Order: sequence, then C-alpha cells, then structure tokens
Amino acid sequence: MDQDNKTEKATEKKRTEERKRGNVAKTPELNSAIILMISFMVLNLSGNKFIQNISNFMIKTFSFTSDPVLSFEYLKTLTYETLMIFLKTAGVFLICSALIGISSEIFQVKFVFSFEHLKHGFEKLNPITGIKKYFSLDYAVSFLKNIFKAAIVTFILYGIFKSNITEMVLLTGREPGYISEKTIYFTYQLGFRVALVMLVLAIFDYIYQRKRYEKKIMMDKYEVKMEMKQQEGDPLIKSRRRNKYFQLSRMRMMKELPEADVVITNPTMYAVALKYKPDFNAPRVVAKGMRLIAKKIKEIASENGIPVIENVIVAQTIYKNCEIGQEIPPELYKTVAEILAYVYKIKENFQEFGLI
Repeated sequence: MDQDNKTEKATEKKRTEERKRGNVAKTPELNSAIILMISFMVLNLSGNKFIQNISNFMIKTFSFTSDPVLSFEYLKTLTYETLMIFLKTAGVFLICSALIGISSEIFQVKFVFSFEHLKHGFEKLNPITGIKKYFSLDYAVSFLKNIFKAAIVTFILYGIFKSNITEMVLLTGREPGYISEKTIYFTYQLGFRVALVMLVLAIFDYIYQRKRYEKKIMMDKYEVKMEMKQQEGDPLIKSRRRNKYFQLSRMRMMKELPEADVVITNPTMYAVALKYKPDFNAPRVVAKGMRLIAKKIKEIASENGIPVIENVIVAQTIYKNCEIGQEIPPELYKTVAEILAYVYKIKENFQEFGLI
C-alpha cells in the first residue's frame, strides 16, 4: 500500500505488534553520547588516582631482585595484582558504561526483547540488499551526521590546541606526575565538549527517529477498519448474533407468558405481562413488546384466560424502565396492586360461578 494513503495514526494493537517484532524508535547515538560524557567525567575525577595506581603497580612489578625466581606462586600473585589494577581502573569505566547503556535503552524503548530480526539474518548478507542501503534516506542522514560530528570534533580540537599550545610546549622536561595531570585535564576538556555536542545531536536524532517511526507505522483507513472488525467482530455477524439472541429471548418469553397474572396494554402500542407470587418483593415482568409482539402477547393472553387491562401510563412506564424478569418500579406499586386486586376479584367471581 502506498505510504501516501496511510493517513491514520497507528493503533495500540499495531504498536504492540511492532514492538514484538523489535521495531521501535531509538537511536544508538544517545547511548554513545551519554556513555562518553560520563566516562570523561569519571576520568576527570579519578584520573590521577588511576595513574597513581598503575604507576605503583609498574614500579612494584619491574623492581626485580638481581635473580628473580619465576615460581608459580609469584606468577599467581602477579596475575591477581594485575587483575585488581584492571578492575580498579578499566572496571570503573566498564561498569559505568554498562549501567548507563542499559538505562538509556530503557529510557528510549522501555523493555523490548525480540528475535524477529534474527529470522531474516541471511537476507542481510545479500550484497544487493547491502548496496541498496547506500542509496537510502537512512544512510544519507547517517553520512551527514558523521561529517558534521567530524567537523565539530576537529573544530573543538583546534580550539583546545590553540588556547593551550603554550602550556603544552612547557610540559617538556616536567615530572611525569605533572605531565599526567595536565594530559588528563586536556583530554577531559576535549572529550567532554565532544560528548556534549554528540548529546545534543543525539537528542535531535532521537526526535527525528520518533517522527520517522510514527510515519512508518501509520495505517490507512482500510487497515484501521479491518482491525476494528477483528477486535469488535464483523457487524454482520454481530447483527446475526443479536437477532438470534432476541429470537431465543422471545421464545422463552412466550413460553413463560401463560403463567402471567395480568397483561397491561397501551392499548395498541405496548403490552406488558406481570406475575406475582407471595415470595416476590413486587410483581415481575414476564413479557413485554411493541406493535406486533404486543399483539401476539394479547393473543396468547386471550388463549390462556389472562385478563388484559388497559392502562397507558403503567404500560409505557414498565416497558421503558423494566427488563424481563425485573420487578416493577416502586412508584407503580399502588397502581399495579389495585390492578391485581381487581384481577383477583374477577377470578374469584369466575370461580364462584364455575366459569374457570
């Protein structure tokens, strides 16, 4: 389907399906920029201590006796100390990088685990597919970003060298500790500024990726319509089910109608059948209907000797406010009680004369 026809925003179902496939809006630039910035901050705060630890280790390691014994215990101790120095220096950067990378990923896409991309892994090895990437919009944007970042790094590097060239020249002949301290300072100045620029670029890239992602997952009207049908059901099938439900309800209603005590009519528009037992709190609706169904209710009532009473207000109120099986509203108690009393009196008279 042509992308120009996709004018509707993606539904929640479409977004969920895309997340399951691993298609989310994110940029690796943000992770890299934050990791780089934090790493240089750690270097600025602890760089001198790292240099001191490495210096002490090297002095201790290379301060051999005249005839060192390279025993297993000595090599074991040396390996352990080397590992500890590595953890005290590089370990800090690795832990910080891992935590920041995970946090940045969660910030962008929450928690997404998908292996869908691995299913098409061999397609990525296709040289034709690889060549096509060089002519895509993504590659063009990435190429421009890399050129811009290279230009920014060059400009920052030039500015730092220009403003500190005299101090750098004077480092010649100074003690190693001082040179290390200044080297860390210059490295931090360069790295932090570069990371800051990369972070700004990453934020713009993230906004761009989100907009592009939203456009990519847009749907056309037909897709939205079909999805609504899948979620809510085909209207035709729903209509058939509703008609079937009404038919079954009507059959059940007509089956219970002969047990009613009275039928109250409008007289031609509405008809409701009521039944009362001593264990009921109030009379209940056995059947109700309009027009043809009302006519059918009156016919069944006539066939079964059920009294038919005309009362427009009662018939309309019960029909509009009560469902089958429900009790009548309290405001009709008195009126319906009078109707039932009248009906029972008629039945008693008929029984007295042996007519029923």
